[in-house]
Amino acid sequence: MSHPRLICLDESTMRLSPQLVEQVLDEIVRLNQALGVAVLMVEQQA
Repeated sequence: MSHPRLICLDESTMRLSPQLVEQVLDEIVRLNQALGVAVLMVEQQA
């Protein structure tokens, strides 16, 4: 899809180092803000 309205992520930070977790979450926020894409995340470590 070229212009999604929703991105679904399942355990997107599983087994990553704390530094990489922060980078991934920052990028997700950037996508949400820059593109107006809604994000549904499923995580065990909230």
